[in-house]
Amino acid sequence: MEFGIKLEQSFNDYQVKPELFTQISSKNKDLPSSVMETLLVATITLKHTQSNTICVAQDGHAIGIGAGQQSRIACTRLACAKADIWLLKQHPKTLALKLKADLAKPDQVNTLDMFVRWHELNATEQAQVREAVDGPVAPITPEEREAFLAGRQGVVLSSDAFIPFRDNLDRAAASGVKFVAHAGGSARDEVVIEAADQHHMVLIQHGVRFFLH
Repeated sequence: MEFGIKLEQSFNDYQVKPELFTQISSKNKDLPSSVMETLLVATITLKHTQSNTICVAQDGHAIGIGAGQQSRIACTRLACAKADIWLLKQHPKTLALKLKADLAKPDQVNTLDMFVRWHELNATEQAQVREAVDGPVAPITPEEREAFLAGRQGVVLSSDAFIPFRDNLDRAAASGVKFVAHAGGSARDEVVIEAADQHHMVLIQHGVRFFLH
């Protein structure tokens, strides 16, 4: 209590259930039951993560979270970049890497992380990867990267509020996102729906905001 003014906020006890994801706005309305668990995980994650928040998930796992940013597209870029790293660790070239037997576990993790980000590395970092690997290093090419991510199945993006611009979906599509859930209610809803249709995504507008401040 300060100067006779008291501010109160109720506890966020909203239960995220499958019924939340029934309002599909896109032309593509094919929402497999196998994706529901992943939608639930991604959206529950938003409840407990600092807003603004975007969560990317696959197979019941949150694989990329972008949180606490000033814009939603910044959250989307962060979440998708993290998801790309997780997904590309399953690329055949990554799985074929032969790490040196005496490499410590943290160094193994760091080497794989750098390998899938090869296009971002400087010469010194690339040399570190080569030093940690037995045999030649064959980086994932941009074309291989694009094709592999586009072919991922069941990748979900959930937003803690409405998605205001199509750039979020354009970036998500590059990470293989096929299912998007958000509150809807923006003045640009039609533009976002159009983007979802162009990317053949399933777009859900459930009307619930999950802000955590």
